[in-house]
Amino acid sequence: MGQLIISEQDIINAICLFMSHEKDIEPDEVEVELIYDDEEEMAFTAETSIHNKTELIPTAKIIAALRLWIDLYTESEGISAGIKLHFNENDGIYASVW
Repeated sequence: MGQLIISEQDIINAICLFMSHEKDIEPDEVEVELIYDDEEEMAFTAETSIHNKTELIPTAKIIAALRLWIDLYTESEGISAGIKLHFNENDGIYASVW
């Protein structure tokens, strides 16, 4: 697989999909806000809201969500993909996959 760039919106979609599988609900029942804080050890997190209950999702779980998304929406295997999260002012949070 060549390098793939996953947009911020697709990262959000991946987390919605992952949480829907985990909680046995529909993906559209999950609200997600991605968070980047360069002063924290875990710079990338996500806050999910499901039926007014919030949960903070660590970087490892975001990567797991992206692996599921890769399995379902690309020709690649998510388990063997290298994934790195990035942030810049223009693109927001995005992921590179190789």
